[in-house]
Amino acid sequence: HACMQWAKGEEVRLEHANILHQAVALEGHGANVAPALLGDLVIVATNHQQVITHTVKLPPTRVTVCVPDFYFLTSQARSVLPGHISRADAIANIGRAALVVEALRIGSYTLLGQAMSDTLHEPYRLPIIPGAIEARKAALQANAVAVSLSGAGPGMIAFAEDGHKQIGQAMVDTFANAGLRSRFWVLDTIDHGARLTTASS
Repeated sequence: HACMQWAKGEEVRLEHANILHQAVALEGHGANVAPALLGDLVIVATNHQQVITHTVKLPPTRVTVCVPDFYFLTSQARSVLPGHISRADAIANIGRAALVVEALRIGSYTLLGQAMSDTLHEPYRLPIIPGAIEARKAALQANAVAVSLSGAGPGMIAFAEDGHKQIGQAMVDTFANAGLRSRFWVLDTIDHGARLTTASS
């Protein structure tokens, strides 16, 4: 349950399912909304108008997120994708998606490094973002175990056991070489989602 704490101390409980349904209707993407509401790793699927979610408890995980100053509309990111995909590419991504979830769940950076590879969108989107391919290489050379686009991009997320600031700086320097300013953040996962409260009187 999410809860809203009123000034008089009265607590009103709201079902996450109701909040999620309304948030998805407003934002349009369950994969964006559900993790913010629920915390941890959230697997999201849709079934007609229903949003199906499953929360996976994670060990503490730290990542580096680097975002270049590149105007990359979601509509543009979608337009570069092919209209059809091969069966082999679909099978490869389905298997890797399952392995990525398991790697994060058990905290295995070795498995994560082996599993995090994409054939459905990164081959088409990375080349459009100046310096992105090189930034991924730079992050891996700085001891990241896995690097991918964050969503459709242009942001990138890097996973590592340590050295997160060095990984972020390596990506910033690489984007600079491609003519783009960028920023990075070192972020920790959280085990809770949004909490709604009002200021006490």
